[in-house]
Amino acid sequence: MKKFYILIILVLTSCRKDNCVLYLIENETENDLILILFEGREESFSYEIDSNTSFTQLSECDRGGWSLSYDYFDSIQVQVNNIVKKTYYPESPGKNIYNVDDRDSWLLVVNRKHYQKFVFEITEEDLK
Repeated sequence: MKKFYILIILVLTSCRKDNCVLYLIENETENDLILILFEGREESFSYEIDSNTSFTQLSECDRGGWSLSYDYFDSIQVQVNNIVKKTYYPESPGKNIYNVDDRDSWLLVVNRKHYQKFVFEITEEDLK
């Protein structure tokens, strides 16, 4: 019986835990922003991000891990009061919302064994 309990404990502790990844977009500006994702010339999605708040772009927990990808979109616009302030393209240099693996663009703010949190900050400087 003692061997049976040891076997159960080994099985339960050796199971692979889920990997959780959270991607947030933070609006660090004094204005509400609209984030618009385009596929070709058609608007695919739009999200409103209030001033000084965060928007959860993706929260994923699964057994294989996951990575945020904007590969399906040709461009991503940031608008303030219906005025385009910034347009990101996949090949845009510098800080870019497309570069999810670039730690200058997407900051890794929490890194635990089975949990990671990435943040893309939009600041006043980004919209100039």
